[in-house]
Formats: sequence, C-alpha cells, structure tokens
Amino acid sequence: MEENEILERYKPPTHLKKIGKDTWIRIWSILEKEEKAEHNDPIAVEMVAYNFQLYNEIVKEIKRDGLTIKHTNKAKETNKLKHPLLSELPKTMDQLRKYLGELGLTGASRKRLQENLENGMGDDFDNF
Repeated sequence: MEENEILERYKPPTHLKKIGKDTWIRIWSILEKEEKAEHNDPIAVEMVAYNFQLYNEIVKEIKRDGLTIKHTNKAKETNKLKHPLLSELPKTMDQLRKYLGELGLTGASRKRLQENLENGMGDDFDNF
C-alpha cells in the first residue's frame, strides 16, 4: 500500500514531528503488506513512531553536545560529566523493541522497515 493510500485510511497523530509521522506511515505500510494492520493496536504504532522520533532527537543532541558536557558546581569548579541523555538511549531502544514485538513485527519486517527508513531519510535507525 502506498503512502497516500495509508494516509487515506489512517491518520498519523498530530503531535508527531516529521520523522515520527514518516515512521508511523512506514510501519502502517508494513502492517498492511503483512495483513496485520486491522489487528494491531494503533497506540503501539504511535509509541514506536514517537520513541523513534525521541531516539533521533536524543542522538542529535548527543552529537551536537558530545559525549561529555561541562558542569559548573556550586563551588564554581567546572567538571566534565557523561552526557545525561546517554542513559536514555538504551531505555528508548528497549521501548521500541517492546512495541515492535507487540505489533508482531518479525525480524524480517524490522529489517525492511530499517531499509525503508534508511533509503527515505538517512538517519540512525541502523542501531535499531
């Protein structure tokens, strides 16, 4: 099913940004091809799209700021600390895997989703 057909049948949540909406559409496309769309929870699809969007935002911030950040304490001493968002990456990835499992997407489905996303956006979905 093409993206336009998906958008006619299903509407992505308005709170998602472009990468989240694109992910949402691609997931529904795969679910349609596997004839699983009618049987799946739209909230799980939304959570995958949102978590992938969040993952990308975290990665961009870490790339921008670096793996460490400078922190000045009350004594006016500056120290380097591990970026606080680094600990959020595994949590976000676990959430993605959990919701993809709920949707019944197989490893092959996830591989196709990854390839579609890489071809369409050139982002960091390969860690998924």
